[in-house]
Amino acid sequence: MTVAVLSRALGRSIEVREPASPREIVRSRLPAGAPTALAEALLEIAALMRVDVKGSRTDTVSRLLGREPRTFAAWCARNAVAFG
Repeated sequence: MTVAVLSRALGRSIEVREPASPREIVRSRLPAGAPTALAEALLEIAALMRVDVKGSRTDTVSRLLGREPRTFAAWCARNAVAFG
């Protein structure tokens, strides 16, 4: 989980509160309400993120930068002071 990686890099605990319902997911991002299509898209994204925490892999970074991609953990370690 990305929060755990960030927590380790910062050396402190980060509390994560899971939304109680799909409605809460939408309300937390758009407190004034959302058009139906946008609300449905948010819920679909949330469901996909819970199923696939690794996402899709491509060779785009390698091709564009000429090196292997770095990890989120490495990024967190390099940028931890920004979260201080």
